[in-house]
Amino acid sequence: MAKLIIVENDKVEGTDTHGVAGIGPNPGAPPPTATFKGTGRFDYLGKMTDALSDFVKIDDNLSP
Repeated sequence: MAKLIIVENDKVEGTDTHGVAGIGPNPGAPPPTATFKGTGRFDYLGKMTDALSDFVKIDDNLSP
């Protein structure tokens, strides 16, 4: 018996953490800008809509 794992329009939400780097305003100016490098946390909220497959294979069993 097939079980759906992810279905179109299922909610997706969470927080991503990834590296960020660039030039931005310097809070201790002068100079007016400063470089920065570190990690940032980004919240996301959406739903599954693109690049979905109409089949899945689990433990060598193909479920259409």
